[in-house]
Amino acid sequence: MTKAYQQDCSTRSIIVIVATLIATFLHAATAAADWTAPIPVDPGNSLEAVTCTSSATCLALDSAGNMIASDANGLGPAAPSAWTAPTPIGFVGNGGVFTAISCPGGLTFCAAFDSNGNVFYSSDPLNQPPTWKTYAALNEIFGGNTESGENTDQADALACAPPNPGQSAPAFCLVADTHGNLAYTTEITSARNEFGGLTWSPPYSADPSWDEYEPTAITSLSCPSASLCLGTDKLGNIIESTNPVGQAQNNEQWTVLSSIDAGAGSQNGSPGVRGISCPSTTLCVAVDGSGNILYTESPAATAQGGWTVVSSLNPEGGITGISCPTTTECVITDQGGDIQYGTAPFNSRAVLASPVPAVVSPPPPPPPPAKSSISRLSATIHGAEVVIVCSSGTGGCAGSVTLSITEKIIASRVVAFTAKAKKAKAKIVVIGKASFDIPGGTTKAITVKYNKTGKALLRRHHKLQGKVEVLQGAVAVSTTGRL
Repeated sequence: MTKAYQQDCSTRSIIVIVATLIATFLHAATAAADWTAPIPVDPGNSLEAVTCTSSATCLALDSAGNMIASDANGLGPAAPSAWTAPTPIGFVGNGGVFTAISCPGGLTFCAAFDSNGNVFYSSDPLNQPPTWKTYAALNEIFGGNTESGENTDQADALACAPPNPGQSAPAFCLVADTHGNLAYTTEITSARNEFGGLTWSPPYSADPSWDEYEPTAITSLSCPSASLCLGTDKLGNIIESTNPVGQAQNNEQWTVLSSIDAGAGSQNGSPGVRGISCPSTTLCVAVDGSGNILYTESPAATAQGGWTVVSSLNPEGGITGISCPTTTECVITDQGGDIQYGTAPFNSRAVLASPVPAVVSPPPPPPPPAKSSISRLSATIHGAEVVIVCSSGTGGCAGSVTLSITEKIIASRVVAFTAKAKKAKAKIVVIGKASFDIPGGTTKAITVKYNKTGKALLRRHHKLQGKVEVLQGAVAVSTTGRL
């Protein structure tokens, strides 16, 4: 379906549990959170075409005439170990390079072609040894690779429509060339009909953007149904047909939707838009040479609009195309023999929508630390009893209790004992001390015994007006009373 990726979405394909793939193999690329980093699956070769028939199985063709597939262990394309070793199915050493592959009916039929105009097809594409058959026809159609060695109009893009009910072969296949010409066949397995004529229609100019002085290559094609096909050209345009066979029979040009990617970066001499894949009639995804992913949820629109650039991948490997087996998965290939696997990186209803932040109520403030207070002070024979209340809160209440009096001194003579010094010189005398440790939300009576000084003063004066200070950390509370 595309030059480098031929899309296929089979309604009969087996759906694997994507969550397992993601949990086991998916890791984010630096440029886009929903794509893996490039995974080397065919080192030393360029992956030129790919099609995915299900979430688990993708087939890719490389520049050496080989096919690789992600069916080795059922883990799916995101697992490097799932890809088979390259197996030749083309003509080694003939100078041709695979440019497209399409499997519209799942693994019951696949078609491909190379740059030398050879058509390949198989009803059992994964069989070993390979059972692919081939014939040469496209050069006769488009006139490329003539005996003189001149390479004129070269077949460049392929898409096959899903098979009719009860059939395994596609309803039709389209092929486009580097000059914007298009041809079709309803008999992809035969080069010629019973009368010796080609089964392929004569080519005609399908892209209205074509200019005889600057031909416009159709770079990729995708047909999610027999009544809807889309293509891309090197100018970044999307072209569309809702009756591709009928228009070909009448030499009618397709509708051009204004450029969705004008000026998209070209890399390694390739066109800006590298591939398009339509897993359904309501979603098409394209990729360009700058690594941009573009998508629309209204591919049948007759006017430009609805195409959105949603992410950018690392294009250093030279992206060659895209295939999306479902509306939530895509695989991209590059010229370095790598693939990248993405989950829903294009669906505005899923990952790509800007997430609405959940309204999160701020956590309740932590309860304040417990604090001490003095509930009652009473005198005893041996000291004082202080009832301390520890409020509810974090932690408990721990600290010290100090009994003291203040001596009023005039001319070095003690003239009175009070809880507070009012005039003259004053000397604070500690007459008892104790510690406490009380759980929050409780009350406890703490006994503070008189020290030697306190006992002597009490024997001499019998009654003392003293001060009790409860110190918890840097916080102190106090009261006065008769001791």
